[in-house]
Amino acid sequence: MFRMKTLLVVVLAMFVIGCTASKTPVNKESVTAVAPADIQYHVNYLASDSLEGRLSGTPGCEAAAQYLAAEFKRFGLAPQGEKQSYVQKFDFVGGVALGGKNSLAMSQAGRDTTWTLNVDFVPAGFSLSSKLEVREDLAFVGYGISAGKIDFDEYASVDAKGKVVLALRYSPAGDDPHSPFVEFEALRYKALQAREHGAAALLLVIGKKDSLLPELKFDRASSDAGIPVLFVTQQVADWILQGRNQTLAAVQDSIDATKKPRSFLIADCRVQVETEVLKHRREAANVIGMLAGRDAQLQNQAIIIGAHYDHLGRSTEGALDPDLKSEIRNGADDNASGTAGMLELAQYFAAPEHRPSRSLIFMGFAGEELGLLGSAHYVNHPTFPLEQTIAMLNMDMIGRLKDSALVVQGVGTSPDFAALVERCNAETRLKLSLKKDGLGPSDHSSFYQKNLPVLFFFSGLHEDYHRASDDANKINANGEAQIVSLVAKVAAAIANSDSLPLFTKVDSEERPQARGFRVSVGTIPDYAAEVEGLKLSGVRAGGPAERAGLQGGDIIIRFGTIDIKNIYDYTFALGEFSPGEEVEVVILRGTEKKTMKLKLEAGKR
Repeated sequence: MFRMKTLLVVVLAMFVIGCTASKTPVNKESVTAVAPADIQYHVNYLASDSLEGRLSGTPGCEAAAQYLAAEFKRFGLAPQGEKQSYVQKFDFVGGVALGGKNSLAMSQAGRDTTWTLNVDFVPAGFSLSSKLEVREDLAFVGYGISAGKIDFDEYASVDAKGKVVLALRYSPAGDDPHSPFVEFEALRYKALQAREHGAAALLLVIGKKDSLLPELKFDRASSDAGIPVLFVTQQVADWILQGRNQTLAAVQDSIDATKKPRSFLIADCRVQVETEVLKHRREAANVIGMLAGRDAQLQNQAIIIGAHYDHLGRSTEGALDPDLKSEIRNGADDNASGTAGMLELAQYFAAPEHRPSRSLIFMGFAGEELGLLGSAHYVNHPTFPLEQTIAMLNMDMIGRLKDSALVVQGVGTSPDFAALVERCNAETRLKLSLKKDGLGPSDHSSFYQKNLPVLFFFSGLHEDYHRASDDANKINANGEAQIVSLVAKVAAAIANSDSLPLFTKVDSEERPQARGFRVSVGTIPDYAAEVEGLKLSGVRAGGPAERAGLQGGDIIIRFGTIDIKNIYDYTFALGEFSPGEEVEVVILRGTEKKTMKLKLEAGKR
């Protein structure tokens, strides 16, 4: 499971729907007889070490896609992907690598040196690829922090414009996790401050607790920092600081002890730097099969039943146990469980006696863990018309049912959904927690933002989430069978109804805020977009962004005084403001640049 206008109503038809009022009643005995053993069988394979955690763009994820396609074929589903196949391929930036042009040389006061790649320096994964020579004073800016809200600005006493900037990693907080400095330790934050103060390049000194240069790492943002950013060793920093008769240890100790800025210029320091960071593109695929409805007139309308089948693989990006670098994160619950449920429903409905009036499209998404990439690609390139798609049901992490407690989100996206789910649960008797919002950290969000009613089924977080311990032996197959039975009843009721579900836009029950910030804007980032700036996939109903006139497709390029080149810039910009403040926002809408003002709200903590 991955880390929106006034009430908008799209009338498809009057929505009269219910489990007992469907055109063809559901076979309750069969629906409630979803086989736990079949669920466990699917999970055992999908979450096996042989698939290595199904990271999108890897052979393990491809093997999982082939498994889904083979099962769809076995059930008799028609291919609904591209070129009469079950797959819909898409590509994405999946990593970075060093190019052949990376160098760093310096001269100062008659001293000259050339540094060695991967020994003395290495570019950051988010560095701009560039070549430059700077014949200016070099600016040492301590930890590179410029934060008015804690009255600590290390750029205040130096002019960094056009200069190479040298900054320390981390902050004066030391090991204190409660220090106000901690939120300014992020590498992207330091790069943003250097760029915003006009620096030509940023050199980041590895900290006291680091013995080696960091590995080149992709941080999932398609846009770079806008300037060259290089990690350098303490030996490089000492060479530079020698131009002021300083040592790195002494300067750092002084800042840490006094908690006061100590910035200065190093005269006439010539720096030649070249960086080349290459983006590696990978390919993944949605897997799509269609079961045509039995009613000749209604089969041109469809419900999507989906689940993402990718997970983290061996990557520590997004993992909650990053110290286990070599471990496979098999993602049994997240989301082999939802994928197994989707397969069970495909097999169930493929039986002639269970086939509903309308068509059902079964879909396994890749790229969910990387930012809903697969579902975002599908809604922008649908293989079945979205205007003939009447609802989307999503299952993500349904394999750890405890105390019969199940969250069903999206019941506010159609007026009768809450009552429908309750009626369908009459026999299953799960303890439902109903949430109105159609947004959330899973693939249903992509469909909700296209004005489709959605329901999201989720059995809750647990201590194994995004850890190597999320294994198949911890799946509650009997509990999942209950959830899948409920989803089957809901899907059948919608698919057999005499009318279509009405779509409603929901005022958000919660307004998540990035990094625990105090403010809420109501913007929904498009993580799949590869643009400079922050592209929006939508805005939350009733939020500040909507009231200001922002909308899906807009690209935010400036927020207040800060130029926005990626989502990191945006989240750091939010941290500069307080609830109630009015902020000027510059966006691109198509080729037109627009300036808008929005009033920030308090974020929920």
